[in-house]
Amino acid sequence: MNSPKGTHAAPSARPWHLARAYAEQYQDRSVVDVYHLRPYYPEETFSLLAGLCDPTCRRILDVGCGTGEIARRLAPRVDYVDAVDLSPAMLAKGKELPGGDALNLHWIHGEAESASVDPPYGLITAASSLHWMDWAVVMPRFAQMLSPEGFLAIVFEHASGPPEPYSAEIGHLIMESLTNRGIRHREPFDLIEELLERDLFVVTGEGMTEPVFQKQHVDDFVESIHARTNFSRERMGADSATDFDSRAKKILHTAYPTGSFVMSVQMKVVWGMPCRATRLSQS
Repeated sequence: MNSPKGTHAAPSARPWHLARAYAEQYQDRSVVDVYHLRPYYPEETFSLLAGLCDPTCRRILDVGCGTGEIARRLAPRVDYVDAVDLSPAMLAKGKELPGGDALNLHWIHGEAESASVDPPYGLITAASSLHWMDWAVVMPRFAQMLSPEGFLAIVFEHASGPPEPYSAEIGHLIMESLTNRGIRHREPFDLIEELLERDLFVVTGEGMTEPVFQKQHVDDFVESIHARTNFSRERMGADSATDFDSRAKKILHTAYPTGSFVMSVQMKVVWGMPCRATRLSQS
């Protein structure tokens, strides 16, 4: 994964499906209202992240924080947390949730590319957010804001779905219902490889939390799909969203007659150094 700097071919154009218009769906009220139904982060995630923070600079910047699950749960472990997000509704919701009023947690409305923040930071975290940002801008900026022993940590969610053949049925329904229909034909996307290709990141290490089993009602799981890009109720339209819900619940209630199921949830964390010098003209 960690190729020597400068050995990559010229980077391809930024993937078109990561355009700002799609990121802005996270400002929709329907997305914010059900965001808490997405899988929650195992406790081990926060031990891992806190352990990556520079011990001489216990200050963290969480970019694209959403409702602040990382920021809220790291705040008791460190001295200071800045939590930045583009969505005012996400920030407002985060302030209401447990830990959202911590005195050392500062909520900041803005873009990671330009928000007014207060470095240095001993750790910068990004989960389900960095792919939306302008990498050629944020990665050099992160490099400038990190303390000498600080890292950028990128968090990826891994959760099990329904068993076959129901997972295939749900997958087909999801692809059929995307508000961005063109995404069906997009090329495979790997954020870390995209950053490496552009000489924007040097991987230092990675870790995976142990599986944690989370129980969820079928109806809540279907609602959680509307907390993801391409499934905002406002953008799907009432009729399409209602039809999607009905069909998805029918599939899942067949798979899980009790009405609930247990999913295995893990978080993968990849950490390293964002690069100051980049091929800006090609990214």
